[in-house]
Amino acid sequence: MIFLDINMPLMNGWESLKKLKDTSDYRGIPIIMYSTSSAKRDVDRAYQLGVSLFLTKPEDYRELRGILQIVVTSSKDELKRKLTGYNSVKTS
Repeated sequence: MIFLDINMPLMNGWESLKKLKDTSDYRGIPIIMYSTSSAKRDVDRAYQLGVSLFLTKPEDYRELRGILQIVVTSSKDELKRKLTGYNSVKTS
């Protein structure tokens, strides 16, 4: 599992995501895009580029901890279902 922020120095998250998806060794690894952005265009773009999940950084530490607990203990297919109801989880 790879956590990828949109805003990173040197290479942004979009560039990193493209490189990961273009590399056969990394293509199958679930990627979670993690950002302060909740803009629909960013969410849609992330899912179009193949992320497994898009998270907007929550302000509440307990919410973040709950989300991360679900992420690390769930299969890729279970993630969206188990995270329904969290405002920080964005779907396309």
